[in-house]
Formats: sequence, structure tokens, C-alpha cells
Amino acid sequence: MGIPTHGRPGFVTEAIESVLGQTYQELRLLVAEDGTGGGEIAAAVEPYLSDPRVRYEPWGEHLGAARTMARIVEGASGEYVGILHDDDRWYPEWLERRVVFLEEHPDCGMAFGEHLDIDETGATVGRSRGCELAPGPQDRGGFFRAMQRHNLIGTPTVLVRRSAYELAGGPFDERFELVWDWEMMLRLALAAPVGYLPVWDADYRTHTHQISARARRGRAYLALFEATGAMAKRAGPEFELDPEKRRRMYARHLLSAALDEAEQGHRQAALRLLRSGARARPRAALSPVAGAVALGLVSPRLVAATRQRVYTKRVRPERPA
Repeated sequence: MGIPTHGRPGFVTEAIESVLGQTYQELRLLVAEDGTGGGEIAAAVEPYLSDPRVRYEPWGEHLGAARTMARIVEGASGEYVGILHDDDRWYPEWLERRVVFLEEHPDCGMAFGEHLDIDETGATVGRSRGCELAPGPQDRGGFFRAMQRHNLIGTPTVLVRRSAYELAGGPFDERFELVWDWEMMLRLALAAPVGYLPVWDADYRTHTHQISARARRGRAYLALFEATGAMAKRAGPEFELDPEKRRRMYARHLLSAALDEAEQGHRQAALRLLRSGARARPRAALSPVAGAVALGLVSPRLVAATRQRVYTKRVRPERPA
């Protein structure tokens, strides 16, 4: 098991304790610090190093999330690899459920489930909607087509066979900025069947200090869309999306990228992407996103402030009664 961590000593102890508290105890844990080490994170991890299953390793420099995750996978020696971000948590039976499933279904390369949303204090504020999938192994073509439209796999919910990473061509490609985890899950879904468990047994922490709180994802989604289209074409017709769905997605990603450029004050780039989106699907020119791009061409700061307010509201929803 691996916990990649960078600059969040207040959360990492909760993540470690959730791993060590698993009912399935045959595990090893690497806490990998993406940085120089020796600071607050090292101090937070130190009390756990008396457990022979726990190892702490700072990289010595800041490599970024994708390269940190890649190193964790490349250094793994067990049959299964689970990665828990330093602000998330697993419930006690998380690992046991997935190991049992993967041992019962040796053709599956990974198993995933659902998660609860928690805030900075650890209070539950929501939950993933749940996939409209039958429990168990999934149809490969249908699952890959669904994954092209939306990332169905929450980051703290998946356990992967180490051999599946090898079949997928190696872990986590940093070229896919901000969506490298989605791209990896797509490659894994092509490499071997995927198993779904309809259980909510992980916590995903939402807070404004996340990278995603400051992220502009339009270009990343566009690059991923183009890459996955090529993957599907190589894999065969059953993996490819309907052409009309692809046109809609392409137009949407072009407009999202245009909005990012407008927010940053890059007028010419925003206009080019806006026109490309309208050519890909003329109705896209009438969408709210196209209107936001037009507003961003006039007032980038207003669009940036509005998007930040929307994100903050999303990661701090009202608590359930």
C-alpha cells in the first residue's frame, strides 16, 4: 500500500491509521513524501515507524503527483497495489473486500467501489452517487465506453493487481496534467476486466486546499479525449463511442479549454477554441459555457472569481440532516 504525501501533515496520520486498521493485515505501507523530507510530515510519520510494515521515504525533491504515484507502483513488490492520498481514508474492511473479490475473479485487473465525501474536520457531507453497474466483473467494451464519458472510479476506492499495471504499459503519465489518474484507469480497463463493488467504504476529503480547487482542466480533458479515442480505435469497435457522442464530447472539451484560456486573459487562444467547438457541434455555440467564454473575453477576473465560488460551494455542501 502507498500513501503519497506533500505538505499536509494534519491529514496524513488519519490516512496511515486507516491503512493499519484494516481487517486484512498482510500488508506493507510506504509513506512517500513528494519533497525534501525531514519536516512536519516526517515528524507525523515517525511514531508509526516502530511497526515493521511501515516505511517512510522522502524523494528529496518535488516530483509532482503523477511521478510520485508512478514511483510507488514501480517500487511495489506485493500482488496488489492500493494507493491512498494523504487526505483520504479507508474503512476497516476496504482491503479485505477487494482482495477476496480479486482472488475469486483472477481475470480482473482491479476492483473499485464507492466513497463518502468528508470535509476538513472529517465530517461526512455527501457520498458518491453510485455507478449504474451490476456488481461484479464488467463488460470490457461497455465499461471502457462509459469511462470515456466520465471517470467512474473514485481515487480512494480502487485496488489494482501489480501485474495489471504492467499490462497497461506502466503507471501514471504526467503528460496528462490533473487527469493522469483517469488516463491510468482507462489503460487498466483496456488491459483486463474490471470489478465493481457497490459499497461505500472509503472517505474522499473535499477542501479548498486541493490542487483541483485551483485547477483549470480544459486542456487536460481535451488531451485525454484525443488519447482515449486513439486507444479505443486500436482496441476495436466495441470500445469506441458512438460518433455523435464523440462530437458532443469534443465540442464540450473545446469550450472548456476556451474558458480556461479566457480566464487567463488569452483572448486569441480562447477565440480559436470557441470557434473550433462551434464547428464541431454548432449547437455548442448556444451553451452556457460558450456564454461564459464570451464573458471571459470581456472580464477574465469576473469569470475566475465565479468559477472559484462555484467550486468552493461544491466542496463545502450543506451537511445532511
